[in-house]
Amino acid sequence: MGAEVTTTVCRMCTAGCGMRVFLQDGKIIKVHGLSEDPRTGGALCAKGLAATQLIYHPDRVLYPLKRIGAKGEGKWERITWDEALDTITSKLKEIISSYGAKAISLYRGQASDWGNAWEFVKRFMNVIGSPNVCTSSYVCHWPRVLAGKYTYGVGRTFPEYSAAKCIVLWGSNPAGTAEMGFRVGQIIQAQEDSAKLIVIDAILSPMASKADIWLQPWPGSDSALALGMLNVIITEQLYDKDFVREWTHGFKKLSEHVRQYTAEKVAEITGIEVSSIREVARTYATIKPACLYDGNALDQYCNSFDMARSFCLLRAITGNLDVPGGEWFLQSVAKADLTLMDQLPGDVKPAYDYPLMFQSRHGHPIAIMDAILTGKPYPVRAMLVQGANPALTVANSSKVQRALRDLDLLVVMDLFITRTTMLADIVLPAATSFEKSDLTAYPGDRTDWVFPQKKVIEPRGESWPDWKLWFELGKHMGYEKYFPWNDIEDALDERLKPQGATFTGLKSKPLQIQRRYYKYRENGFPGMPKGKVQLYSETLKNFGYNPLPVHVDPPESEKTRPDIAKRYPLVAIRWPMNLYVHTQHRNLLWLRQYDPCSLVRINPIDADAHGITNGDQVEIETLRGKIKMTAQVTRRVPPGVVGISWGWGEASHESGVNMLTDDEHRNPVAGSTSNHYFLCQVRAIPREG
Repeated sequence: MGAEVTTTVCRMCTAGCGMRVFLQDGKIIKVHGLSEDPRTGGALCAKGLAATQLIYHPDRVLYPLKRIGAKGEGKWERITWDEALDTITSKLKEIISSYGAKAISLYRGQASDWGNAWEFVKRFMNVIGSPNVCTSSYVCHWPRVLAGKYTYGVGRTFPEYSAAKCIVLWGSNPAGTAEMGFRVGQIIQAQEDSAKLIVIDAILSPMASKADIWLQPWPGSDSALALGMLNVIITEQLYDKDFVREWTHGFKKLSEHVRQYTAEKVAEITGIEVSSIREVARTYATIKPACLYDGNALDQYCNSFDMARSFCLLRAITGNLDVPGGEWFLQSVAKADLTLMDQLPGDVKPAYDYPLMFQSRHGHPIAIMDAILTGKPYPVRAMLVQGANPALTVANSSKVQRALRDLDLLVVMDLFITRTTMLADIVLPAATSFEKSDLTAYPGDRTDWVFPQKKVIEPRGESWPDWKLWFELGKHMGYEKYFPWNDIEDALDERLKPQGATFTGLKSKPLQIQRRYYKYRENGFPGMPKGKVQLYSETLKNFGYNPLPVHVDPPESEKTRPDIAKRYPLVAIRWPMNLYVHTQHRNLLWLRQYDPCSLVRINPIDADAHGITNGDQVEIETLRGKIKMTAQVTRRVPPGVVGISWGWGEASHESGVNMLTDDEHRNPVAGSTSNHYFLCQVRAIPREG
């Protein structure tokens, strides 16, 4: 009997690539890429091809578990879902009675149904009355979102590579990251069609090797380079004069502000030649349309918000906003908001002091950990974790793990026992994306799509899809009226109602929205005073922030802390990865054989100076801790810099990079930490025998 074939969307990462699934006797036997996918054309990365290893992994958590030993001991007993929900409900009500609902926190990670499950996460927390819902967005996406929101009213712009004549990849390497590989073909095709490719990256990445121009700024100096480019573009009058005159506010103040960032001064800060700074600025400003994609690495500096703001200003003054081949504004599918934000009292504040973040009701993980340990600004005594591993992914892991141990209740829902799960009181089994339905929305080439993520097999064991936890726990807590749906498809139908679509309808015909450009010409830039781009932001000024972006050196650098630099002379940055997502997937044999161990990349000059040879086991130390990794000697990193693999603390307990990172210094606007820049020392570990 032949295999049954169906289609769905892969959610091994957030890219959401189309997938053809082959089943036999209710079991997935293999997967292929989906040729009808408008972005990938049928390509599928190694993670997607390894899906069966994830689904049928022998170590998956398949039943609810209750801790019976000490935290971290790994002793569990199997319980029923009713027992688990009763235990969680009882403890949550006890904590709310003693401390108030704000004492309940929730950490949501990059789980397999990131998109719409977020609606139900927020709905649950808003109904019980807690604002402390957090993700890792403070170092992944949120600094860029806030910068865009307070510059041109749109959180993120999206590059249209296929129609661009100039492409700038800034701190972005789609050929070597977990989610963006499908973009590489678009970029290479654009190059073949005569587009210029500019790559700005501290390391020699695969995309840098293909660039027409590659600039290698010193880590942490990107904001200075962007401000220097603004200086050149304005001084040489290369900006889009019509757009600046009609659609921007504060150009004169910006012009005066960037005078201090001369090419000569920026060259001293970045290590880039004056002529190269001017060449890149002129190329970007004069070859149109141009798009500039700033990567996730740039969210991981203490100055990330002003970095992102400076990129927003470059896009704006060159007239590359919402134009074909430039940076277009995503047309959101009309969707119902199911979060019940109005249920959360307006005076209920998250456990942090980031007012712009609070306007979007986001929590902050490090502030939550501080509140757990100190009780300030108020006690936080419970955490619900779904598809996340904060014990490893949040800066200063030692402190995070102390905080998680200190909780009165820690509940973790995941596929596997992780470092975070080991500290839990209750462990809940999660379904994979292949065992549940959801929606996936993403941009194609010149159109935008919504595809159904169809359930293709029944959940293994007693695993639940993420949404079901919030539906059922909400009912157990006494909020039945707020969770009226029988299953996820009912809820998704309500979500799609404003669009006039249904989940069942999408199965036969995905939703396609024709892209429109120059939308700002209709009603201006959304939410902006007079509908104009705020080059100079009165809003930021009123909140006490910089109305114009500035360059600030990292808080622990050779310039700011020479005393620390003397002891820790090397700058560590995180190395990009494409086979794994955060701390996930290293237990999949097909992937592990290609990327078997944690590496620290070190330049030959530094390796010689420290007595390190290729393949040596080394110890990496900072003010906060030590880890062990394998050295790879390579010229892809400049002298004075080491590139550290991250996400390995699960597979190798001695290799968790966040044992080294600083959580004390944070960006005052977005709360980002300097995970992508910290001072360290690297020493060879003597070989035994």
